[in-house]
Amino acid sequence: MYAWVDEGEKNYLIETKMPGVEKKDVKLDVYDALIQVTSDGDSYAYRGYLHLPLKIEPKSTTATFKNGILRVTAPLSEKLGRPVKVEIK
Repeated sequence: MYAWVDEGEKNYLIETKMPGVEKKDVKLDVYDALIQVTSDGDSYAYRGYLHLPLKIEPKSTTATFKNGILRVTAPLSEKLGRPVKVEIK
């Protein structure tokens, strides 16, 4: 899966192009650090996985699909996996 990923301070913004795909055929599954996109239509099949370096909040993740572009906003988890800056003295 080719995707544009922007890691912000509080979330990931993810965008992937799916030309010729219809919204009704797109399925998005979100895990702690994995996003899975699948789509099966009459003339196409699409499956992609995106492994993220930091954990996200699956229940707070949102997505839109318009003009063949899937946009996902995945909030970073405040739990395990988030780096903490430590001041060096």
